Amino acid sequence: MAAEKEAKTPSKQGPSKESFLDAYAGFIGPAVAVVAAGLLYVLYQEQLISEAGAGLAVALGVGLLCSSFVYSAAVSTARNASDRNIGLVFSGLTLVLTGGLSAYAITPGAPSAQAELHGVGETMPLPAGLDGSVRLLVHGDIGGEEEATINFELGGGEKPITGHLVRKVGLSRSRKGVRNRVATVQNSAFVGATLNSSERVLTLKSLNGPLKGSLHVSVFKDYLPRPAAYALAFSFVLIAAVVSVKRRWKDSAILAVGLAAAFGLVVNLNGTPDAAIRPEIGALFIGVLGGGFGGSFIAWVLKRVLKDNAEKPAMA
Repeated sequence: MAAEKEAKTPSKQGPSKESFLDAYAGFIGPAVAVVAAGLLYVLYQEQLISEAGAGLAVALGVGLLCSSFVYSAAVSTARNASDRNIGLVFSGLTLVLTGGLSAYAITPGAPSAQAELHGVGETMPLPAGLDGSVRLLVHGDIGGEEEATINFELGGGEKPITGHLVRKVGLSRSRKGVRNRVATVQNSAFVGATLNSSERVLTLKSLNGPLKGSLHVSVFKDYLPRPAAYALAFSFVLIAAVVSVKRRWKDSAILAVGLAAAFGLVVNLNGTPDAAIRPEIGALFIGVLGGGFGGSFIAWVLKRVLKDNAEKPAMA
């Protein structure tokens, strides 16, 4: 009887206590992102923050939002401390990847060389030791108000260095039915190149289009060429997909990882210090449709493959 009475006595041990971070991780990131976005919008509209500063803040906000989803999805299915720690690591890497890829284009730092080129034939001297892979930030004001394209070619690399600046004009309809002209201007662009070690100058070989003023060229050492940026983003999504399947994370984790990686990659390839916000808007759409669903598809394939392998009998 005593044993039976003891068995019926409810256990005094209560439910395991969740930390504040575990319980509210899914809400902290979005809440901070919404508040920061509102503040950023006000500062940007009042011109109290630069284009580069606003772009970097947006990139960090997207990274924080995605990393919070990764952490929340990982710890909600964690079975031990190792699962929780791995989720924390991938959450941090998601933020670092998004912010790092974006910052590489939006805030590239001080250039190794820069000059104003006013016409064809003008040269730009390069300092000693600056060779190999570089990124050229080319900026120029486009004259007029109609659609226009400025094409340029620079010599001094192993191959001709070509690029263009563009202004496109479209029509938008207001609520009152009035059509307004809307101009989309890309007056700066990064151009990748490999400098010729035998030459110490860049030469403006050709220039076509309504350039207003001079062509400003800044040269940065390229530590992350485009193929490496693609490989880094894709590898991270692939590794995260494998871990998410093995650790049984919620599907929102790999969705957030794919979105963050694609967003950072698109901003890295298209953003500049002079034009950051517009590329980031496009990067959000591509991140959701391409990166998010792409990462989810990879995880789905891995689940099928791992499940099929697990169901196969072991060889005698």
